[in-house]
Amino acid sequence: MGTERVDYIILGMKFDYKTFMAIHEGDNFDEWEDNPYREEITTNDRHIVLIDGMNGQYVIAGLIIAKSIDSGFDPISLIATNEQIVSVSNWLTSNLGINQLDIKHWIVSHYH
Repeated sequence: MGTERVDYIILGMKFDYKTFMAIHEGDNFDEWEDNPYREEITTNDRHIVLIDGMNGQYVIAGLIIAKSIDSGFDPISLIATNEQIVSVSNWLTSNLGINQLDIKHWIVSHYH
């Protein structure tokens, strides 16, 4: 099994791995997993639950703004639109039960 590094810019929230996994024990996040071997975003609605299963350092959940495997990012404005914030807020509340929202941009190199 190989390891693939994927860089993401995500508008959403970062959670402590142990706390998040304890709250969501037994939950299945397959529908919000992104294929790390394809440059295009492969989640159905661009939302993602990104779990650091290798080191257990974070869970980031939200809207994928940009993704890069090998090519890097084109210049991107990190000013979230009201539509994006509403989308992330509604998704976090309805799908993950998160009611206290602190939505930010997260830039992460994630290893799959």
